[in-house]
Amino acid sequence: MRSILTRLLQKRAWVTRSTRLRMAFFYLNWAIFSPIPRGVGRPKSLLERSPFLSERLAHARIIRIDATSGLSNFLQGGEDMRRNVHFISILLVGLTLGVWCSLAESKDWPKIITIGGAPVGGTGYVYSGGFAKVLHEKMGLTASVEATGGPVHNTQLVNAKEATFGGISAPAVYDGWHGLGWAKGKKHQDIRIIFPMFNTYFQIYALKKTGVKEVQDLAGKSLGVGPVGGTSAMLWPKVLETLQIKPSRVVNASSSDLNSQLKDGLLDANAQTVGLPWSLISEIETTHEVNVFGLSKKEMSKVIEQFPFLSMGNIPKGTYKTNKDKEIETLTFWSFFITHKDMPEDFIYEVVKKVYENTEIMIATHKSAKETRPEHIIYSPLPLHPGAIKFYKEKGIALPEKLISGN
Repeated sequence: MRSILTRLLQKRAWVTRSTRLRMAFFYLNWAIFSPIPRGVGRPKSLLERSPFLSERLAHARIIRIDATSGLSNFLQGGEDMRRNVHFISILLVGLTLGVWCSLAESKDWPKIITIGGAPVGGTGYVYSGGFAKVLHEKMGLTASVEATGGPVHNTQLVNAKEATFGGISAPAVYDGWHGLGWAKGKKHQDIRIIFPMFNTYFQIYALKKTGVKEVQDLAGKSLGVGPVGGTSAMLWPKVLETLQIKPSRVVNASSSDLNSQLKDGLLDANAQTVGLPWSLISEIETTHEVNVFGLSKKEMSKVIEQFPFLSMGNIPKGTYKTNKDKEIETLTFWSFFITHKDMPEDFIYEVVKKVYENTEIMIATHKSAKETRPEHIIYSPLPLHPGAIKFYKEKGIALPEKLISGN
């Protein structure tokens, strides 16, 4: 279509004035009434996007020009229609050129978005579906969620530009950035944080009859910390080591298996890093008296000095029967979405803006998105993308220097 307009503007001798006029209106009809191909589903045409144009066209009594027969109807239109031809022609040309300029300005924006989620069924995977819905419905982008191995895998994918966005946890991405742990010396520093997802809480419980009601009581006791390879199995032993607390034994198994062992008296306490509420605590409270606890501020400060990707937090009162009247202080770590540092600043700014303007879409997908709020960005363990920095500064959020440096 663009080549047609080019020939018209060049006024080749072999194209008559009448032919040029007919071709121009055919092209402009296509430009105005046809949807712009952005995203999946049915996008809006220019006519739908412009109430002013719709109103003016209606006033001029101009109906849609059909590609096969409508053009002749237009040229044979009534007197009212012909009086508006000059105005409509100028308006249509201006709008067409405006669309071209708009597309040119955003030509470096990705047209197809790949989101690194998590294993199918996991919180991160479901949450990512809400993010994809916002990108499609509010930005007209084609976005798909890929099942991945989780935070470590997503860090690798985004750093290598094999995914546009990825959901990560603070511990995993911190190790990746610094080349620690799983990264085995390779630093993944081409990634940038854009917005927070949800918080994860260090939680631990024990039967009341054991007398275990705080972390210090775990010395000489048996403790379950989840399956080998899980975040809980990696972090809880490090926390206890930092606090110089030595359980008699640390047991690795699924949380449900550990819960059964605890009920049978084979285990003194069960610990996990998990969102709220932890269903196992809610379940065991219906049949047993339990103590649910976290860490004191003094203990948390000591741990955070060693592991700066962790944060202080509170389990809200009423989360469990045992804390209906008080909050439980404990360590937390946040999950975030990352992108590559080379993503256009204006694109990321728009993405972050649309996420916060449409959190209800994401909450409808997964309730954990209630914690997706701008003020939580300060818990990021890594620098932010420049587009995200611009957004948070506009919102008046005081960003720590570590989140700004490195760009």
